[in-house]
Amino acid sequence: DFCTRTGEKFGDQGYVYMNYQTLLDMTSGYGFVATPVSYWYPPQGVQVKHTLTRDGKNQFHITALQAQQFDLYRDGTYIKSFWETSMIDEETDPTKEHTYYIMAKNSIGETRSPIITIPSSQPIPILQKAN
Repeated sequence: DFCTRTGEKFGDQGYVYMNYQTLLDMTSGYGFVATPVSYWYPPQGVQVKHTLTRDGKNQFHITALQAQQFDLYRDGTYIKSFWETSMIDEETDPTKEHTYYIMAKNSIGETRSPIITIPSSQPIPILQKAN
């Protein structure tokens, strides 16, 4: 009464090829369970969103499938490793423009996020009215 089907599809962005299995209950024709078999691959779909904290520090929110650890890079230099999906760069110089990326890692490999450019947050000069 049960039939197992195995297929293949592309992962996020078409970069990773992964297998999946579907268990179909042939008695009703409607019930099924799909289980991605993606633990054989490096992290997928790494995305980073940037916000500023109240005190002007750069905060990053990361989403990635199968990631176990993250590394932060600022201006191409490794800064630190972390395991949460949100982190704050405590040592940012707000007067300079910085580029960031996150390296998502697991036991199989690593995947880099897109590069984010954060402009300097220097105060905008105020023009005074001429007399």
